[in-house]
Amino acid sequence: MITDQQATLHSVAEVSADEAILAMIEPIETELESWLDQPLGKVNGDMRITDPMQARIVEHPYVEFINRVQMAASGAEISGTALFNNEGKGFGTTITMRDVITNYIYPNTLAVVKVTGAELRLALEQTANYLAVEAGKIVFNPAFIEPKPQYYNYDMYEGIDYTIDMNQPVGKRITRLLFHNEPITPEQELEVVVNQYRAVGGGNYAMFTADKIVREIQVDMTELIADYLKQHPVLEAETNQNFKIVY
Repeated sequence: MITDQQATLHSVAEVSADEAILAMIEPIETELESWLDQPLGKVNGDMRITDPMQARIVEHPYVEFINRVQMAASGAEISGTALFNNEGKGFGTTITMRDVITNYIYPNTLAVVKVTGAELRLALEQTANYLAVEAGKIVFNPAFIEPKPQYYNYDMYEGIDYTIDMNQPVGKRITRLLFHNEPITPEQELEVVVNQYRAVGGGNYAMFTADKIVREIQVDMTELIADYLKQHPVLEAETNQNFKIVY
């Protein structure tokens, strides 16, 4: 039998929380807060992100750290990662699990792809497309901010040395590309660790495809970061400045 039913929408202010349920979940909430605030490591120097755009064009210690974690977890000598948004603050003097989760917001796992030097160059050309120059200043390409910001699609690499020259035409902006201080040749095979989204071509990276994945690390990145910090409880806030943006 079908009867007419009505629903009433109440504001939060009109509804009181059930005290029995609050009492039931309070120990869990307390345990969660304690887990989030547990110290995982310390930083010598400054790993705070005060200017997200600057951290994208001049290598930042936090970015180098994430790439180092990916390389350690995968065994790959080349790694690519991104600053997913403009909200991450990097790490202060003491690193907690809350800091890790606040900065690395996606439940990513990692994959290692085997690509040629030509394909890696194409990937770098694609990442260069997410930058633009306006009034003599480098900015995130407005075409990838509206209607949805795509900060997570601009990658920064470790394990290679490269230059993005924004004065060059699209497709010819990678003017320096070295591996172990030697120029990367088009046919050279290289293993690169990236997150799963990127490994299957996410973010318009058509040169990365699932069939190029040679191994996967089926552990969430936040867990990998926490594990790395257990093994390296004191981080040095440093970079090797392996990439350069010219504009």
